[in-house]
Amino acid sequence: GAHAHRPGGAGGVHRSTSSVLLTFESHEARESFAHLLHARWRACAPVAAGDAEGAAAEARQLREALAAWRSGALSNLDYLLAVNQLAGRSYHDLNQYPVMPWVLADYESAHLDLQDARTFRDLSKPVGALTPARLAEFRERYLESKAAAEEEAREDAGARGGGAAGVRPFMYGT
Repeated sequence: GAHAHRPGGAGGVHRSTSSVLLTFESHEARESFAHLLHARWRACAPVAAGDAEGAAAEARQLREALAAWRSGALSNLDYLLAVNQLAGRSYHDLNQYPVMPWVLADYESAHLDLQDARTFRDLSKPVGALTPARLAEFRERYLESKAAAEEEAREDAGARGGGAAGVRPFMYGT
């Protein structure tokens, strides 16, 4: 909602994937609540995230999810959601949105032949380089972004009276 990215907001996701969004009167009130919640959580939680025991617990959860997926007890989607959750990703945070791989290449057949390698995309290449046309498009976009970033750096450096630093553009959509 409109309050999701304001300094007075806080959100969380439970292991059950239910979520809560809280809005506070001020940034200070939110920080006070966050400190109280963190202190309470550390007192109640058997393992705090970030310590060696926490890392071991996350590794165990990952092994359990992998075993459940391999045995068929967990769907592909549920396995990917578990891996994303363990990585701190959530549908509730646009900055840490879950990552889902794009593995299919065949979107036209009525039935997929999972034994045919042509059904799947070439995972050795990024999505932006799957075809020569896409690769050319993304290379052109990269060069345009690089030129714009270098021009901006020159303008900034000129305004400060210094030389241009080597600025590399961030590539969206690859």
